[in-house]
Amino acid sequence: MLITEIKKIGLDLTDGDEVYCVFDTDSDFTKNNIIDKARRLALENNIKVITSTPSIEIWFLLHYEYTTASLNNKDLLERLRKFYQHYDKNVDIYQDISNNVEEAIKRAKKLEKYQVDNGKIIGTVAANPSTEIYKVVENLLSK
Repeated sequence: MLITEIKKIGLDLTDGDEVYCVFDTDSDFTKNNIIDKARRLALENNIKVITSTPSIEIWFLLHYEYTTASLNNKDLLERLRKFYQHYDKNVDIYQDISNNVEEAIKRAKKLEKYQVDNGKIIGTVAANPSTEIYKVVENLLSK
């Protein structure tokens, strides 16, 4: 069923198009089960699931600094606002962070390695903080 809907909008996953499903894990351990179910469904439909823990804002923060501090959403927003004072969920910050994408990618990979080296599973609430957004960005930059 999902693959039928993807084809309706003109994506051909056999011809190089890719579909990503992005989750914020937040700090809610019940989300681990939801994300696991989504991964299984996505795998059956050639869709890639990526996560940010606790939220996408960790990707934005990595444009400014590297951190391994476990963060809830409130603390993450406070930390991000030290660099981007007027940040809000509905603000387009692309122009302001786009110059530092390569550094954010390096930091995200370093953070992922840190979590894995410490026994955390990427894509779960326990891997706080982490983000796989860099995978989509690298893919787009390579095209």
